[in-house]
Amino acid sequence: MTHPLEISFTQGITVVLSTVGMYAAFLIMIRVFGSRVLARMSTFDLVVTLMMGAIAGRVVLGHTPVLAAGVLGLATLLLLEVIVGIARASDRATWLLAPPPVMIIEDGAVLKEGMRRSHVTHAEVASALRQAGSGTSPR
Repeated sequence: MTHPLEISFTQGITVVLSTVGMYAAFLIMIRVFGSRVLARMSTFDLVVTLMMGAIAGRVVLGHTPVLAAGVLGLATLLLLEVIVGIARASDRATWLLAPPPVMIIEDGAVLKEGMRRSHVTHAEVASALRQAGSGTSPR
Protein backbone atom coordinates (compact mmCIF):
# COMPACT_ATOMS: atom_id res chain seq x y z
CA MET A 1 0.00 0.00 0.00
CA THR A 2 1.25 3.48 -0.83
CA HIS A 3 1.34 6.49 1.42
CA PRO A 4 -1.81 8.68 1.17
CA LEU A 5 0.19 11.42 -0.60
CA GLU A 6 1.93 9.10 -3.07
CA ILE A 7 0.94 7.15 -6.15
CA SER A 8 2.45 4.11 -7.79
CA PHE A 9 4.20 4.27 -11.15
CA THR A 10 1.20 2.57 -12.80
CA GLN A 11 -1.22 5.07 -11.26
CA GLY A 12 1.04 7.91 -12.45
CA ILE A 13 1.01 6.60 -16.03
CA THR A 14 -2.79 6.27 -15.80
CA VAL A 15 -3.11 9.90 -14.67
CA VAL A 16 -0.87 11.13 -17.52
CA LEU A 17 -2.68 9.07 -20.18
CA SER A 18 -6.10 10.09 -18.84
CA THR A 19 -5.07 13.76 -18.89
CA VAL A 20 -3.79 13.51 -22.46
CA GLY A 21 -6.99 11.70 -23.49
CA MET A 22 -9.28 14.28 -21.88
CA TYR A 23 -7.26 17.14 -23.39
CA ALA A 24 -7.48 15.60 -26.86
CA ALA A 25 -11.20 14.92 -26.44
CA PHE A 26 -11.75 18.51 -25.33
CA LEU A 27 -9.84 19.91 -28.33
CA ILE A 28 -11.80 17.70 -30.71
CA MET A 29 -15.16 18.61 -29.16
CA ILE A 30 -14.39 22.34 -29.29
CA ARG A 31 -13.36 21.93 -32.95
CA VAL A 32 -16.60 20.04 -33.74
CA PHE A 33 -19.04 22.07 -31.64
CA GLY A 34 -17.33 25.44 -32.06
CA SER A 35 -15.74 27.77 -29.59
CA ARG A 36 -19.13 29.28 -28.71
CA VAL A 37 -19.21 26.75 -25.90
CA LEU A 38 -16.59 28.85 -24.09
CA ALA A 39 -17.16 32.24 -25.71
CA ARG A 40 -19.63 33.74 -23.27
CA MET A 41 -20.43 33.09 -19.65
CA SER A 42 -24.03 33.24 -18.56
CA THR A 43 -24.93 31.56 -15.29
CA PHE A 44 -25.90 28.42 -17.18
CA ASP A 45 -22.63 28.44 -19.16
CA LEU A 46 -20.65 28.78 -15.94
CA VAL A 47 -22.45 25.77 -14.45
CA VAL A 48 -21.78 23.72 -17.60
CA THR A 49 -18.11 24.75 -17.56
CA LEU A 50 -17.78 23.76 -13.91
CA MET A 51 -19.45 20.42 -14.68
CA MET A 52 -17.01 19.80 -17.54
CA GLY A 53 -14.13 20.47 -15.16
CA ALA A 54 -15.57 18.12 -12.56
CA ILE A 55 -16.03 15.35 -15.13
CA ALA A 56 -12.52 15.84 -16.50
CA GLY A 57 -11.09 15.87 -12.98
CA ARG A 58 -12.78 12.60 -12.07
CA VAL A 59 -11.53 10.95 -15.25
CA VAL A 60 -7.98 12.24 -14.85
CA LEU A 61 -7.64 11.32 -11.17
CA GLY A 62 -9.75 8.17 -11.26
CA HIS A 63 -9.49 6.22 -8.03
CA THR A 64 -6.29 7.98 -6.95
CA PRO A 65 -7.44 11.40 -5.70
CA VAL A 66 -4.23 12.14 -3.85
CA LEU A 67 -1.94 15.13 -3.92
CA ALA A 68 0.65 13.48 -6.18
CA ALA A 69 -2.01 12.49 -8.74
CA GLY A 70 -3.45 16.01 -8.75
CA VAL A 71 -0.04 17.62 -9.20
CA LEU A 72 0.85 15.14 -11.95
CA GLY A 73 -2.47 15.78 -13.74
CA LEU A 74 -2.00 19.56 -13.55
CA ALA A 75 1.61 19.31 -14.72
CA THR A 76 0.54 17.17 -17.67
CA LEU A 77 -2.23 19.63 -18.54
CA LEU A 78 0.15 22.58 -18.44
CA LEU A 79 2.73 20.71 -20.53
CA LEU A 80 0.03 19.99 -23.12
CA GLU A 81 -0.85 23.71 -23.14
CA VAL A 82 2.80 24.57 -23.82
CA ILE A 83 3.01 22.00 -26.64
CA VAL A 84 -0.23 23.24 -28.23
CA GLY A 85 0.94 26.86 -27.84
CA ILE A 86 4.15 26.06 -29.69
CA ALA A 87 2.23 24.09 -32.34
CA ARG A 88 -0.05 27.08 -33.02
CA ALA A 89 2.90 28.81 -34.66
CA SER A 90 2.23 26.48 -37.59
CA ASP A 91 -0.64 27.44 -39.93
CA ARG A 92 -1.61 23.80 -40.28
CA ALA A 93 -1.80 23.27 -36.53
CA THR A 94 -3.81 26.48 -36.09
CA TRP A 95 -6.32 25.22 -38.65
CA LEU A 96 -6.62 21.93 -36.77
CA LEU A 97 -6.77 23.42 -33.27
CA ALA A 98 -8.99 26.46 -33.72
CA PRO A 99 -12.27 26.75 -35.55
CA PRO A 100 -12.17 29.33 -38.33
CA PRO A 101 -13.70 32.74 -37.61
CA VAL A 102 -17.30 33.20 -38.68
CA MET A 103 -18.66 36.48 -40.03
CA ILE A 104 -21.77 37.42 -38.05
CA ILE A 105 -22.20 41.09 -39.00
CA GLU A 106 -21.36 42.67 -42.34
CA ASP A 107 -22.01 46.34 -43.11
CA GLY A 108 -24.21 46.61 -40.01
CA ALA A 109 -26.45 43.70 -41.02
CA VAL A 110 -26.64 40.43 -39.13
CA LEU A 111 -25.81 37.39 -41.24
CA LYS A 112 -28.26 34.65 -40.30
CA GLU A 113 -26.00 31.90 -41.70
CA GLY A 114 -23.12 33.09 -39.52
CA MET A 115 -25.38 33.17 -36.46
CA ARG A 116 -26.60 29.66 -37.22
CA ARG A 117 -23.06 28.32 -37.67
CA SER A 118 -21.92 30.01 -34.44
CA HIS A 119 -25.02 28.97 -32.49
CA VAL A 120 -25.76 32.51 -31.29
CA THR A 121 -29.01 34.42 -31.11
CA HIS A 122 -29.78 37.96 -32.25
CA ALA A 123 -30.05 39.00 -28.58
CA GLU A 124 -26.55 37.62 -27.86
CA VAL A 125 -25.10 39.53 -30.83
CA ALA A 126 -26.79 42.75 -29.65
CA SER A 127 -25.51 42.16 -26.11
CA ALA A 128 -21.94 41.57 -27.34
CA LEU A 129 -22.11 44.80 -29.35
CA ARG A 130 -23.29 46.74 -26.29
CA GLN A 131 -20.50 45.21 -24.16
CA ALA A 132 -17.96 46.19 -26.82
CA GLY A 133 -19.17 49.80 -26.60
CA SER A 134 -20.96 49.95 -29.91
CA GLY A 135 -23.85 52.38 -29.75
CA THR A 136 -25.61 50.77 -32.69
CA SER A 137 -27.86 47.78 -32.79
CA PRO A 138 -27.52 45.18 -35.56
CA ARG A 139 -30.20 45.12 -38.24
